[in-house]
Amino acid sequence: EFTLPQADVLGRALWGRVPKETRVTFFSAFVLGLITHLYMITNKFPNHDDINHLFANNYGTQSGRWVL
Repeated sequence: EFTLPQADVLGRALWGRVPKETRVTFFSAFVLGLITHLYMITNKFPNHDDINHLFANNYGTQSGRWVL
C-alpha cells in the first residue's frame, strides 16, 4: 500500500534539503523586493484614467497612437 507522508514531515524533509545560502538569498530577495515595491503598493490611488484603462483596449486608436 502506498501512502504519502504527512505535510509537516514532508515539508521539514524538503526544507532540510535546501542549502542555507539558498534560503537566505531567497528570503532576502523577497524582503528587499517587498520593501522596494511597498511605496507603490501602499500609495497608489487609482484615478479615472487607471480604472478606465483596465478593461478598455481601444484607447490607442482614439488618441492617434496605433501601437499602444
